[in-house]
Amino acid sequence: MADVELREVGSYDFPFITMIFIKDGARRRQRRNMKQILSVFMKRLAIALALATLMIGSLLFARGEGMLIGALLLGYLAALVFVWNMAWRLWRLTYVQDGGKRQMLWGMALRMLVLFLVLLVAVTISVPVFLVTALGFLVCYGMALFLFIHMNLGKK
Repeated sequence: MADVELREVGSYDFPFITMIFIKDGARRRQRRNMKQILSVFMKRLAIALALATLMIGSLLFARGEGMLIGALLLGYLAALVFVWNMAWRLWRLTYVQDGGKRQMLWGMALRMLVLFLVLLVAVTISVPVFLVTALGFLVCYGMALFLFIHMNLGKK
């Protein structure tokens, strides 16, 4: 769908309708830009996670603890749920401008619940599984935040 913008040709009988169309076009551009940024972000995060998994996985196999790769991937999964939830809520804020604080607080509560449940399951299995799961979460979430900040600073 093409962006809707009105050019000023003469006097308008309904200037508020003109502003609605201009704002709608700006929101569409904002959503399109967000989609492009998230696409690049996910590609970079996937490459970084593949390299981190290769390094951490080779370390685990060298120590004879290769069975903990699943715990590492569980930590990645929990962090990716965090990142997806945050990106989804930011995406929704580009559609609806009001209620943003409530959306972000609700999202934070859901993310903390997911983290609690994942780490609770990991600690009930064993302490090494918990530690590797926590390491996977911290690595993935740390990389995602670093990429968010790096890409945001790179736009200026």
